[in-house]
Amino acid sequence: MDNRPCSLFLAFFFLFCVLLPTRAGIIYVNGNGATPPYTGQSWDHAFINIQDGINAAVADDEVWVAYGHYIERITLKNSVRVYGGFAGVETNRAQRPPFPRVSPDPYETRIDANKAGGTVTANNIIGAVLDGFTVEGANSSGGIVMSSSSTTITNCHITGNQGAGIIGGGNGPDRKPLVTANIIDYNYTGIQACYYGIITGNTISHNDGDGLLTCYYAAVTGNTISHNNGDGLKSCSPATISTNSISHNVSDGMQLCDNAVGSGNTISFNGQYGINSCAGAVLTSTVISDNTLGATYGRLSLISCLVTRNGGGLLSFNADGVAKVVNCTIAANTGDGLAFTGNGIFINNIIAFNKRGLVRTSGATLPSFSYNDVYGNITDTTAYDYVGLADQTGNAGNIKEDPLFANRASGDFHITGGPCVNTGDNNAVNTGDVDLDNAPRIQNGIVDMGCYETGNVTLPLSLFFSVQPGGGTAPVRLNPQPVVRVQDATGALVAHTGSITLSIKSGTGPAGATLLGTTTMPIINGRAVFWNLAVNKPGAGYVLTAVSDGLPSVDSQPFSTAANPWCDLNRDGLFTLADITYALRVWAGLDQPT
Repeated sequence: MDNRPCSLFLAFFFLFCVLLPTRAGIIYVNGNGATPPYTGQSWDHAFINIQDGINAAVADDEVWVAYGHYIERITLKNSVRVYGGFAGVETNRAQRPPFPRVSPDPYETRIDANKAGGTVTANNIIGAVLDGFTVEGANSSGGIVMSSSSTTITNCHITGNQGAGIIGGGNGPDRKPLVTANIIDYNYTGIQACYYGIITGNTISHNDGDGLLTCYYAAVTGNTISHNNGDGLKSCSPATISTNSISHNVSDGMQLCDNAVGSGNTISFNGQYGINSCAGAVLTSTVISDNTLGATYGRLSLISCLVTRNGGGLLSFNADGVAKVVNCTIAANTGDGLAFTGNGIFINNIIAFNKRGLVRTSGATLPSFSYNDVYGNITDTTAYDYVGLADQTGNAGNIKEDPLFANRASGDFHITGGPCVNTGDNNAVNTGDVDLDNAPRIQNGIVDMGCYETGNVTLPLSLFFSVQPGGGTAPVRLNPQPVVRVQDATGALVAHTGSITLSIKSGTGPAGATLLGTTTMPIINGRAVFWNLAVNKPGAGYVLTAVSDGLPSVDSQPFSTAANPWCDLNRDGLFTLADITYALRVWAGLDQPT
């Protein structure tokens, strides 16, 4: 029986499922001296335009772009990853000079629209990556224009665009662009309308307007948002806003971010208010300091926050509704400590050493005010602890005593014992609440007043696989993809900064196995979510190890992957050139198919 037709089918099927993706895995672009023919298959014969490289790529390919000035507009493609910043000699992406780069960067890779429109476009794109470029020269449309896309923008310098640096984003929970580790400066607006975006670890500064504008449902974490000519964040509602430094913006730190939630921010040195008109927002463990007009203006809730050295009035509620201020330290402001109109709930706070303390400016309804220390609020030697309402000392647990700050002159508002220790109301504390040092509340049976608990005990942090990696058919992606979280000794999720890297644990899985995909992911809201990991060999007993700076490593549970019988033609469990040789020998009639 002639087996050559079957063998021919096997050989061509092998070429289809293995060889073609391997051949087209890396597309090269080099505008600095590539020579014809421009095939994109090597640095010497690279394409000279970035878009040509993208057009030649298929899903899961990478486009490597050598340094230089590329005057063109590009459109990204589904699951195609585009990397810049190469010297033009690399054989492995890890050889690319690392980011962040020195300035001037000898390997800067510039994409310049030359004012012809948007520089980079990603509409209805999933899985694309843009990594390592300077994006410049857009007109009013923006440097990077996205719509309904889950695209990753990282290690880019987005600058000098007449519109926004980045405009647009996703359109729901299933379309979430990731914008991480970029410098976004000297645009009209930094990031605009990045709906559902994950915006983390960026420097967003010196833009002509706002740093972030209308980024609804975004997760804004770990960014430096400073020196913008408008607000730091404006109309980002609802959004998660955590662990950011928001400072030195000409207008407000945050404005019109209704119903935003977050923790761990520092909002300081802004030209007007730290937080302005963010109705319904809830911020915890945040420092609001040195803002010119005041810390906040509007109806919002603050929990375990430090509010200090602000001027022109600290808190002012300009709308009906209930504001809630719990376990905050409001001290050493040059204006009022807490000014209010309308309803409010104020519990377990220290309001001390301001120009005036608790000030009722108007409104028929008195606030709920209990277990607070209002002390030493003096103007021109006259005490103004309570203005517009009766002195509440002795009522509902309120006191008027020196809180005994550790060092008020240097801005250390920890309490060193005295009247504010163990004198708060436990009913105002929720399970899992922490103080400004991220230490647990109620350490000695009764909560303290103010933003810090005495006797703080920092619980050790650890990594934990909240989603264990699953196997599959190598080299197809793992299913499920792992998720690693940062937690304390109680198992509570901890908002932590940094990144988590995964690798195959030494001595597990088959020899020579490699973990493929994006092995390092940023920690966002206490979690690192991996999305495209795979192993290159089938086998049993794989274990992944997770590491992050300053934290002990942790291992996953073991998992296995199976061989793909359609591509592993010689049945040795591997995907190598031996399969090619075997297929050709079968086709030639030298071997029998197995």
